[in-house]
Amino acid sequence: MAVYDILIEPSPTLAGSLQAAYRPIYFKVSAQWSGFLSPTTFIPPVVYCDIYFNEIFYKTLSKTQYINQPDYAIMVRPEYEFDISDACQEYLRSKIPPNGYTSSLPMIGAFTECYCKFRASSINAYGFIDPDSPVPVQGTGNKPPQSGSGLLSFPLYVVNASLQHEHNQDLATHLSYQKKNLDYDKYTYPLTHRSSNYRICKTDSDYFPIAHTYVNAPAKLCIYYRKKGESSFTKLCKETPCAEPKNITITAKRNPDLTTQTITFSWDPLPIEVTAVNIIYRKQGTMGGVWDGFNAGSPVSPRSIVVPLGLYEVMISSAGACGTFYTTPFNNIGTNGLPSLIQTSNVVITIGLFTRIRRQEFQVGKFVTPNNRFQLIVYGITVEIKAVAGDTPITIAQKLAAKVNATSYPIFRAPYKITASSTNDIVKLELDYQHEFVGVAYET
Repeated sequence: MAVYDILIEPSPTLAGSLQAAYRPIYFKVSAQWSGFLSPTTFIPPVVYCDIYFNEIFYKTLSKTQYINQPDYAIMVRPEYEFDISDACQEYLRSKIPPNGYTSSLPMIGAFTECYCKFRASSINAYGFIDPDSPVPVQGTGNKPPQSGSGLLSFPLYVVNASLQHEHNQDLATHLSYQKKNLDYDKYTYPLTHRSSNYRICKTDSDYFPIAHTYVNAPAKLCIYYRKKGESSFTKLCKETPCAEPKNITITAKRNPDLTTQTITFSWDPLPIEVTAVNIIYRKQGTMGGVWDGFNAGSPVSPRSIVVPLGLYEVMISSAGACGTFYTTPFNNIGTNGLPSLIQTSNVVITIGLFTRIRRQEFQVGKFVTPNNRFQLIVYGITVEIKAVAGDTPITIAQKLAAKVNATSYPIFRAPYKITASSTNDIVKLELDYQHEFVGVAYET
């Protein structure tokens, strides 16, 4: 790698440091020529610092002048300094929150996550500077920005603020003085000098700005307050809701045992504060609102559950160091068993001295899924019902009987004329004794 090391950076840990945009935000890196090294191909012509705000490429700073005395013989690499505070000042904006708002607001524009990628370069055979690639590209009105390569720094957080000369010049250290005797998380800071006994009138509107620099969202926000004349404080907390699982996909596959199915769920990666994703389910159409299925597990997808065949109503919830979030229920999830149309009775009876007729009964199986097909075949004529949403074994039996009665068959005089009826999920048929119906059911 042409940029060999980041020697100094504002945030040497994944936790991310808090920086003021109007103070130097300093990096120092060591680099070398990209490619074959020799005494004449050791110092890179240009070293680049690519700046990313909220994971989107913003701009590139470049340096040609190193600050030390490089030495190829003992591998003392050239070192370069970068200060990204000017770019932060360009990017950040002031934000005046609305008057009388009743909830928390993100400081969009006044606070940003930042990291840098460092690249070096060489000179090609034609004498042109050849930067390490891929080179990042800024976004335009019709093209999205593209990230580039490079040695990645740790993340840092920049707030649109300055520090007075008498203050500690490390913003986090300075703000830590304001946290004394207050209940604050290690990575959360008050962005104000107001004291803990700050007063506000009954009809006033005010905001209390805070900054949180860890990769997870704050679990909750609490205030301690007391009304005029009261001697004790009341604690009021609002829990941060967990992130909603996005782009959920659900697939169902019937298992080889033909009695169970595997339903698989996947979703986009979730933030670190989400430590569990729960899959909650019940049979579709369950009365009384009871959710009898619960599968808790990792927030990393994909996740699967094995349940009996049938259609289910499913909710997915995210939980952890945040308030549990529940999705809107997903309906008709899963797959039914194979459709069936089973003959349960086939007898020939005699009416009078010489007349014999056949009576058959077919039972519609308990699994009926839209687009399943159910057929009764005799005389080479097929009567077919295609299941639609809402169909049950009883409605399929009724439809088959009605369609048989409405079909023209070669024998149409009594007593051998075909007749059909249904009782619950049973189709009952009568026809001449020399022929018989065949029942078929299949998926499409």
